[in-house]
Amino acid sequence: MSINISFWNVRGINGKDKHPDFLNWRNVNKVSFGAILESHVKESNLSIVMNAICPGWSFASNHSEDEDGRIIIFWKHPLQVSVLLKTRQSLTCFVHCPGSHSFTVTAFFNYLVTHPDFQETVTSGWEFTSSDSWNLSSLSKKQKQLKKYLKSLNKDNFSDIQKRKILRLRHLAVRWLKILPGNGRECRFWTSPWSPFGQLINFVGQSGPRSTGIPISSSLASLWSNDSWTLAPARSDRMEEVLTYLTSISLSDRPDTMIWNTSTTRSNQSRCFSANQVYNLIRESNPSVAWKNVVWLKRGIPKFKTLTWLFVLDRCPTRNRLLAWGLQTDAGCLLCNRYQESRDHLFFDCEYSYAIWGSLATRLNFSLQSNSWNDSLQALIDFTGDSTLRYLIILAWQASIYEIWKERNNRLHRNIFRSPSSLVSSINATVKNRISSFRDDNGVFSSQTMQRWLSTN
Repeated sequence: MSINISFWNVRGINGKDKHPDFLNWRNVNKVSFGAILESHVKESNLSIVMNAICPGWSFASNHSEDEDGRIIIFWKHPLQVSVLLKTRQSLTCFVHCPGSHSFTVTAFFNYLVTHPDFQETVTSGWEFTSSDSWNLSSLSKKQKQLKKYLKSLNKDNFSDIQKRKILRLRHLAVRWLKILPGNGRECRFWTSPWSPFGQLINFVGQSGPRSTGIPISSSLASLWSNDSWTLAPARSDRMEEVLTYLTSISLSDRPDTMIWNTSTTRSNQSRCFSANQVYNLIRESNPSVAWKNVVWLKRGIPKFKTLTWLFVLDRCPTRNRLLAWGLQTDAGCLLCNRYQESRDHLFFDCEYSYAIWGSLATRLNFSLQSNSWNDSLQALIDFTGDSTLRYLIILAWQASIYEIWKERNNRLHRNIFRSPSSLVSSINATVKNRISSFRDDNGVFSSQTMQRWLSTN
């Protein structure tokens, strides 16, 4: 059995006027499996549209990833299709034909192809990297070069990723958007935030357009005639409030103006969008913790900071936690083989680990009241010495945590054992490399920190 596969970038198929063209395309190509790209079909209308253009066929879409359903795949009996992966721009599935072969196919829509410079950009990027021979290496080189060109096209013409993320949360961000009516042509009566009540569709209710006779798509300009508002009397208390407010404003010849009201003070209102401000308003915020500067060390090593953060929260899979989860495992410490392994034991009640951290603390003249986890953390929080010494102490502490946990895992999984002095030597090299890494960015601090570290050797 032959399988004919065909995709069509239809750019909207809701209208019945497009259905004959689609049916003609499907029949002419004798499609067995196909995909509709840029369908613009809402999920609530999907079954209605597909039953009209492909009655009796099976179908699937990526509505779970994109509310506009960019991609719809459809197939007819006896094909059997299983969806493997959905994204906003692709849909991958496994197609099986009983008694014949099976295969995997991906339907994708790339918004970059709609840009007028797309073809020229791709051609330039491809030809820029010339090659005398065609092999996998030269092809890879060309693809990498082409990727750079497409990245520049995306950056220059299609907003940045932060703004795209904010757009997905526009139902939340709209509360900080204010439209000052001018001529009212771009300002929608029900959905634009032009009044102090926000979006009127939410303030008056979903039944507002029906009860008032004002269509959902109406602009303010369509309700303004002969220098006055042409609105019917209010039928609810909230609509009465809206009409009362309308008597205080009038339209003019100037265009509507958008203002981001992310501040409670009028002086800080701006016409410029700030992804940073809106993100901070949308995200859940909690009070700062006392250990934030000890964990998220400026100029620290990212993997050290992340692991330290997990241990501060006690979220790493130490053996006491594994036992608490019901897993059957030996409870003993892999470093000293004397006590039960836990975060507090590893850092730094264990003799092995304390030999490492204690050695570094002594080298930096950092006095420890005890070798317990809580006391060490609190001592770091309370430390008020000069910036270079504070940086070195916290970096050495985080490096100790990282190297000790790495040693523990090497003993468990790889049966490799190292002495405390060997770990101290590794930490010493790591600290020097880290200090050298920001010499170009801040030469003075790098020089002072390196001198302090070497002087304590």
